This record gives sequence, structure tokens and C-alpha cells, in this order.
Amino acid sequence: FIFVLALAVLLLKRQGYFLVYQVTPSVPKGFYLIVPTKNIKRGDLVVFRPPIVTTNFLEEKKWLPQSGLMMKYVFGVPGDTACTKGDALWLNGEKITPIENFYAPGKSLPRANFCGRITATHYLLLSTLKARSFHGRYFGLVDRQAILGRAVPIWIK
Repeated sequence: FIFVLALAVLLLKRQGYFLVYQVTPSVPKGFYLIVPTKNIKRGDLVVFRPPIVTTNFLEEKKWLPQSGLMMKYVFGVPGDTACTKGDALWLNGEKITPIENFYAPGKSLPRANFCGRITATHYLLLSTLKARSFHGRYFGLVDRQAILGRAVPIWIK
């Protein structure tokens, strides 16, 4: 039985499936099955590798899980218009979320400056569970190649 189970896990991993334990409160904590997907849609919960500049910032602050992966919801898809303007992030002309300048007194947050139509290979990834979540308003659009798959909850708290 253990041999069959190990073989099944190996085969699934080769196909791009894997498990993730989500530890940050920006999405529900728990175990998720990551499923490779060709079609990413608005509302999907996805796992991705953040841009390298963001990774450096997050590692320095110890805000990035050991896996180096983040999990967020797809808000903006190719063809949408997204813009960081003033103190807010706008999507298709609607104010989506404020943009903070500091995470603590004197400790500044990065700022992604973008404004325009989202290209065919990019997505705007956000989280709405926590008002102070570190998401697309700070790191910008994410390239399709950085998205590893859709997250399907298996067990959440």
C-alpha cells in the first residue's frame, strides 16, 4: 500500500500537483492541493512565485513562507485596466483597495507603479481577508509563468 501511495504521489508531482500549507492570514489557513491550470480566471486562488525584488523585501522582513511561494486571488485578468493612482489601486475604473506607504512608523512599503491595460501574460493578484495584506498593490502585476497553479482547499481552519 505504501509503495502504491508513494508512486501515486510521485506521478502527481511530475504532473505539477503538490500540497501547500498556507500559514499567513491573507487567505484561509490550511492545506491546499495545487492543481496545474492553463486557464486562469478572475476569482481563482493561485500559488505563485513573487517577483524577485518583492522576494528580497519579503525575505528581509521574514514575511515569506519557507517555500518562497505566495497565495492570492486573481482580481485583474488580461484586458482589464489596472492603475495605482494616488493612495489607491483601481481596477476597471473602480477603487479596489487603499495603498499604504508604511507598515510601521518609519518603515516604508514598496510601491508598484502601473497604469494601463493588463497584457495577455499578466494578472493582478490580491487578498481581501486582511486589510494590511501584502499583495499586488505593492508588487504589481504577476507574469503567467510565475503562477504554479490553482489552489484547491483540502482542509482549512
